[in-house]
Amino acid sequence: MRRIGLSGVFVVALVSGTDAANFAKVSVNRAPATIIEAINNSGVAAGFVTTRTSRNYGVVRTPDGQTTVFRVGTSTDAVATGINEDATTTGYYLNPASRFLVGFIRLANGRLHAFVVAGQHGTTPQAINGRGTVTGDYEDSSFIGHGFVRQPDGTIVTFEVPGALKGTYPRAINRAGDIAGRWQDGSGNYHGFVRTRDGTLTSFDVP
Repeated sequence: MRRIGLSGVFVVALVSGTDAANFAKVSVNRAPATIIEAINNSGVAAGFVTTRTSRNYGVVRTPDGQTTVFRVGTSTDAVATGINEDATTTGYYLNPASRFLVGFIRLANGRLHAFVVAGQHGTTPQAINGRGTVTGDYEDSSFIGHGFVRQPDGTIVTFEVPGALKGTYPRAINRAGDIAGRWQDGSGNYHGFVRTRDGTLTSFDVP
């Protein structure tokens, strides 16, 4: 099972047309750590907070400063990792029974949908595009990561970069459905990849 990392208070840079950026502190009241993972073009940010009892809850903050903290069912650990233009967020939470990580999609109205890559040990979405397509990774029984893409109708396709003996980790998806991320070879070295909507995979390294 992947451990959820925590660190200090983060801020979001709201960049205007000038060179200077305005910074908005988004720490939730009495939360020791506020971690922001994503922001959409409307300025709605998403991430998670950790409480003094070391529990994690998802958080969404609108540009006017309204902050919503949420959890998924009875889980006491939830992390939002991505948000699209409709303010739909994605992320993952800890299933208290199985102790595996489960993916979720949270609509702007608060409605939640949970999903997993069937038969695997952990599903961790990382990004969502404007069409509602989600990408991320899942862990097998050896705790090796593999990529997946979930369509709005719930269809899930899994994939991995050839040679990725230690994992394939998607991290971003655009509106067209193209995915970018990293993969790890057998020696532990990381490389970049792009997967187009039709499934074509291209690996690359900066010269």
